[in-house]
Amino acid sequence: MTTSGSSKQRTLFKQLCCFTEQDQTSSNANPSAKQATNSAGHQPIKSSICKVHRNLRSVKNDAYDPYIVSIGPYHHGNVNYKMMQDQKLRYLAELDQAVTNKCRDAIKKLSGQVKKSYDEPLITPGPGSSYDIDEMMLEDGVFIIQLVIKNLLKPNDPIFNSAWIMNSVQRDLLLLENQIPYFILETLFGLIEKPNKTRLIQLLIDFFDSLIPEPSLGGEKLTNHQSASPNHLVDLIHICWCPQVSGSIAIGINTNDRNQDMVEGKRKGRSHNRNQIPTATELTEAGVKLKNKTKGKNLFDITFQCGTLHIPPFSVDEGTECFLRNLVAYEQHYFGDNRKTYVTDYVKLLDCLINSPKDVEILRVKGIAENWLGDNGGVANIFNTITDSVVLPSEDKFLYAEVFKKVNGHCESPYHSSMASLKRNYLNGAWGYISVIAATILLVLTALQTWLSYLQVKHG
Repeated sequence: MTTSGSSKQRTLFKQLCCFTEQDQTSSNANPSAKQATNSAGHQPIKSSICKVHRNLRSVKNDAYDPYIVSIGPYHHGNVNYKMMQDQKLRYLAELDQAVTNKCRDAIKKLSGQVKKSYDEPLITPGPGSSYDIDEMMLEDGVFIIQLVIKNLLKPNDPIFNSAWIMNSVQRDLLLLENQIPYFILETLFGLIEKPNKTRLIQLLIDFFDSLIPEPSLGGEKLTNHQSASPNHLVDLIHICWCPQVSGSIAIGINTNDRNQDMVEGKRKGRSHNRNQIPTATELTEAGVKLKNKTKGKNLFDITFQCGTLHIPPFSVDEGTECFLRNLVAYEQHYFGDNRKTYVTDYVKLLDCLINSPKDVEILRVKGIAENWLGDNGGVANIFNTITDSVVLPSEDKFLYAEVFKKVNGHCESPYHSSMASLKRNYLNGAWGYISVIAATILLVLTALQTWLSYLQVKHG
């Protein structure tokens, strides 16, 4: 759903890089747990990594499970991920033993904070166990660091030799349940990477380039708050997506009310939403124009002016649904009323516009939707279900409340309704226009004849 380019990467790096310029040699020579949490002033919040709520899973369960690689404790030990587990060990073995030992020692000092980062209690049987949390953090963290470094080199490596494996790894690394704390990555990167090399943020931007929108979509808050740092990779990508989101979800968390709503099983269907606009087909029939907004400020910059709904272009491929569902799940669990749920509100608007394959086709013809699935019905199905079991914001917090108000006001206006009915019933095709023109001419001639007859009688 995004575009890419080297200029975009450079700009995003300048916006997102939350590392202060410092002597890397000194940093590498004195690694510690304090460095991990304080080098960027970051203190990880409690329970920043959670399991997806069962109500969301009930709609599309496999959208939240890894394909080939598990990261963190929630899916650890599954035999389906053994191939990538072996790859993790190979990446770890590539490090110098002294570096590995430093990494292991640093992670042990962070063990307490790691456990606080997860929503569910983590039990560590001890060293040598298949569920050793410290060793898991080491293997998973080194895997990610090595992966993004190798991405620049494109080596002869099983992951990089297969497009399917690479795409699956990228997908799996952005699952909400498949995360490790970002401070683990910062710590390991400071110990593994040589001085003067590209920093971690830049490497991650390069690796996830195809999923990151234009620079105007993110990074502002990280630039303004040098002390901020993402909680994990999903948080990092969410920051890149959303124009006014701070670098830490510690601000404005209010999960109790949202989770209670989800427990109650509130499913938001079309007939139950107070925030609703007609579909693309209905809008077209109502005389509303749909226009590709190529010069929008960002992906969420949707506006309605003079009877035209302006929408920035978006694309849909095989990974779109999974990606969006995990971003929505992230917002559902951690965003309170004082933080905009940009992605949730965005997919809600698309859900309103898209109800059938015909709606998708209209958006495609208008240059708004780029369908890489090849099946308009598949795209319609994605957006018809993506907000099921999702708790939508109140009307005053909804990002597109004003757009909805203007669109509905336009469609319900007697004048616009009459004009739309005229166009739909009488101007549908060339012969319709000819008939209306002929009728208008006949009406004018009749009126003129009546007027002339009146004058003749008056002066006769």
